[in-house]
Amino acid sequence: MAAAEEQGPGLVPRWEVQTDGAGHWMPFDPTSSEAVEAAHELGQEEFSLTARGFAYRVNFKACEQTNTRTGTVRAIRRTLVPRPTHMWEVEADIGWVPFDMVQQEALEAALQRDQKQHEFERSGMGYEVDLAAFEQTNLGTGRVRLIRRSPLPATPAAASTSADPTGGGTASLSLPSSPQAPSWTEQPLGNGAFLLSFDAGDGSLSVVEDLHFTRITAEKDYDPTKLCSLTFEALGDDVVRLPCHTEAIPCYFKRDVITQALLTKNQCPHCGAFLPVPGPQPAGEMKAWLRPDISCDGYFDTGTWCIRYIFPSGRQNKRMLRPGEPYSGTTRSVFLPDCAEGRQALQLLKKAFSLGQLFVVGDSITTSLKNTVVWASIHQKTNLQGGANGHGWPDKGYFERLLSECAAKGIFPDEQEQPAEEATLPTTEPGAEGPKHSSGDDHVDQPLEEARAATTSSMLKKRKRAPTPAEGDVEDAAAAAAAISSPPLLLGASDVGLDLGHQDDEEGGEETGWRVV
Repeated sequence: MAAAEEQGPGLVPRWEVQTDGAGHWMPFDPTSSEAVEAAHELGQEEFSLTARGFAYRVNFKACEQTNTRTGTVRAIRRTLVPRPTHMWEVEADIGWVPFDMVQQEALEAALQRDQKQHEFERSGMGYEVDLAAFEQTNLGTGRVRLIRRSPLPATPAAASTSADPTGGGTASLSLPSSPQAPSWTEQPLGNGAFLLSFDAGDGSLSVVEDLHFTRITAEKDYDPTKLCSLTFEALGDDVVRLPCHTEAIPCYFKRDVITQALLTKNQCPHCGAFLPVPGPQPAGEMKAWLRPDISCDGYFDTGTWCIRYIFPSGRQNKRMLRPGEPYSGTTRSVFLPDCAEGRQALQLLKKAFSLGQLFVVGDSITTSLKNTVVWASIHQKTNLQGGANGHGWPDKGYFERLLSECAAKGIFPDEQEQPAEEATLPTTEPGAEGPKHSSGDDHVDQPLEEARAATTSSMLKKRKRAPTPAEGDVEDAAAAAAAISSPPLLLGASDVGLDLGHQDDEEGGEETGWRVV
């Protein structure tokens, strides 16, 4: 497959996968297609891709993709098509699945003709699409599925490549002009289970809109001629007050200065309070559910909370390791015992994921892959057994270490959080011992300073929760159209063994090589 193809005016590349032997081709989702195209432009021979929770190895020379779990090989192709304006999808258990290219074009044409209904046949099954209600009905079974028509970006992110001395390439990305900060939504699934979706945005951060710092008024709230403690320039009139501010230790700074400072370290420069600043985690999902029929070693009388992280491949934003370059996604499984400490740990991981602090894009020590999703600095348990050395259970000191690692990110259990205006610095009597500090990298950390914990407030942004979906059936046509993926392994009795077999042989938090800029 040539690395450079003629691309006429108004034409854009589109990557497709063959779903069966009858010549049906289905488009990659826009994010995956862009990531594959970027790797293709850089002249890479292979590229690791994660889509809908499954990992694939894309071989450009052979024009094939291989499901790394099942070994299934499918043909792929790169075509040049007029720039599409919308994507048609049907809702299935694995998420929203694109229609094949024939139906994409047929549905769009029917809508443009103001047609109310459209019928088609797939894999021997007949379907009717109601273009007014946006529903698809299986004419054989009567099953009804939602469909949607989503607008695509008018102009995809522009990438340019230039040769480097090693013969590879570097990519630059033109990000949208309007800032897009990280955000998240939660979808309750019943019985304590939930699905969190994290959107990394473009890496922008506003301390007013995103962190809810208070903009204060010159003369009334502070002296604008006073020098900033970080830049030694006059504060001026664009100043914000941090939630850790007290009369004893004033914490207010020029807005642009504190923004840059917090992107480097999530600590107040004045009082040292840890602040929950969104991290450089890529877009992905966190699903958690309770399995009462399995237990972690050492907790045989309890069930287990199973957590599944899914990160699709994409392109790095300006806060990631190599902005503009593509990265490969991953899936990870984590296990917690269903005890008081385990449930508290689940809530901490939930907060950390919402803040973008659990994963980063970096270079994997385990697999030697570059530009891939790896663990950040909060450790997690990827095995039901094996003890601390096997990244599993039992591990006596794990919960205390997790509390400490989360506290360093400004993340605390609900019962330890308090409104900023009520936080006060504890005093130390003469001769008494001061608060204990972390002992370093031995992962047997003492609780972080009470003074910092007391002055740190919760700034998790309250966002709109997605509605709980109604229980539905499995879409047979969508499943056929989604032959790119194997059925997701989520709740079956054999999932644990299968999931464990696809984890990196390490506990979270040990892969490095990333940086925040």
